[in-house]
Amino acid sequence: ISVGISSINYSQLLEQEQARYQPRHAVSVDITFAKEPNWQHILELFESIDPQTGVILEDVILPHRDAMMAVTPEYWTKEVVERFPLTQGRYFTIKEIKRGEKVALVGKERMEDVIIEGSEQYLMAGRDKYKVIGIIGVKGKKTRAIDYQVVIPMTSLPA
Repeated sequence: ISVGISSINYSQLLEQEQARYQPRHAVSVDITFAKEPNWQHILELFESIDPQTGVILEDVILPHRDAMMAVTPEYWTKEVVERFPLTQGRYFTIKEIKRGEKVALVGKERMEDVIIEGSEQYLMAGRDKYKVIGIIGVKGKKTRAIDYQVVIPMTSLPA
């Protein structure tokens, strides 16, 4: 019983922590397609959304080395909502989203997945190389909900 209660408490704490990083007025929606969609089909769903609106896809799975990696693609139309605290670097910009640039924010516990080339850091997702522009986390604190996050512009997803 002790293990079960401890597990339930952990799950509740994790849910509360994750809710802290959701935008105000966020709504969760499941989408079902009649046939296998590609990323272009998914982006087309959001072409005419309100300029003050954003889209966050949860737990999109991409190949990484010999395994799979969950990433969180985000799409903002006018102003980027910086949902996560950064220990260093910056959030991506509207220009980077519109251009589909391969940039990423990486949780501080995912840094072992980052490769260094010269003075730049990169994360591989499939055959694509994403430039790491920010490290997600809270200095001096472990935050289960964000330390393992990988956030990329939705427009940079592999074709």
